[in-house]
Amino acid sequence: MSSSTDFTNKVAENYEKYMGPFFFEPYAKDLVERLPSNAGAILEIAAGTGQVTRLLRDKCPGAKIIATDLNPGMIETAKTTVKKEDKVEWMIADAQQLPFEDNIFDAVVFQFGLMFVPDKQKAVNEAYRVLKPGGKFIFNTWDKIQNNEIYITANDTTNSFFENDPITFWNVPFSMYDPDEMIKLMSGAGFNNTKTQNVTMTGICPSAIDAAKALTLGTPMYSFIAERNAEKIPAILDKVTEAFKKEFGEGSIRTPLSAWVTEGTK
Repeated sequence: MSSSTDFTNKVAENYEKYMGPFFFEPYAKDLVERLPSNAGAILEIAAGTGQVTRLLRDKCPGAKIIATDLNPGMIETAKTTVKKEDKVEWMIADAQQLPFEDNIFDAVVFQFGLMFVPDKQKAVNEAYRVLKPGGKFIFNTWDKIQNNEIYITANDTTNSFFENDPITFWNVPFSMYDPDEMIKLMSGAGFNNTKTQNVTMTGICPSAIDAAKALTLGTPMYSFIAERNAEKIPAILDKVTEAFKKEFGEGSIRTPLSAWVTEGTK
């Protein structure tokens, strides 16, 4: 992953404060509910700032939990969001080359990260390798951007400042919306009982400005904007805020979200 798509500590903090509650916590709850409560060892890939991690201990109180991410900024922020008594082991790790032995986890979870992995089949193969026989792998990916329209508003508004050099970052997180692709990846790794399901949620944010901060300051979009012209960030933030007010009205924002959840057993 290039430096432009790294989550620096500041971006990770904004991601946790603004992006997490709005977009990721609803799906984190859905993902964790699909796990067996008796899992003894759980690996989380792309843990981010801990939306899933915080829920794992409640679901599986006796489990050994190892939470990994490729970005140090995410890991450092995540450590501040999870209680010390939850005894989560944190580790920087690449999904394509997991630093674990074969057959040691009861479950592997991977929230909204596979889209960013260059070799997706290799990552799914690695999840299969580290699972015990009978272990469960669950991952989710965003549906097409047309079914998550708030991102289109943010993207189009931001790129109105860069018409000659538009930012294409959102092409990546919204690149895995074909259920046949997910089934093919799982079958290629050897998973059984594979299924994929479209899951719709409602994202709720207290204000248009918080939503604008989420999509402007709390993702790698911030780095792409800064590379082009950092002085435009306040103006972009204002314009995205106004666009959200026009689309969603004053006060809190409620927006439809859509994603795919895929699961299978070894």
